[in-house]
Amino acid sequence: MKDFDKEQGRCIQVKINFKTEDGIVEARISSEPDWTLFEEIASTISKEFDCYCQKRLDGIDQRYWDLVLGEVKLILHLEQYLGITLYPATENKDLVLANQLVRAIGEYLEARLAR
Repeated sequence: MKDFDKEQGRCIQVKINFKTEDGIVEARISSEPDWTLFEEIASTISKEFDCYCQKRLDGIDQRYWDLVLGEVKLILHLEQYLGITLYPATENKDLVLANQLVRAIGEYLEARLAR
C-alpha cells in the first residue's frame, strides 16, 4: 500500500511489515531509502514516544541512529538497497519490551502515514 505525499511530491509506503528472526522483531517501514522520510520518522518517534537519539552514524549509502526510550535502545536504519527499518539493539536487557516497542512504533507510524 502506498500513499502519495503531495507536499513532498513522493510516494511513501504505509504498510509496515514485521518480521521476527532469532527472537528480534524488525519493522520494515519503507522499501525506499528516502533520507528525508528517515529524518521525519526519527523526529516523529522522538516526539511521540519521548525518546532521544543517542548516536548517529551516517555513511554514503546507509544510516544507523540509536534511539533510546527509557532503558530500551532501538536502531533506526536506512540502507540504500533495503529501505528503512527499526529493530531493537542486541544489548537490550528486556528484549520482550524492546520488541513490543518496535511493534507499537511501527503500528503508530503506519496509522500516521496512512493519513
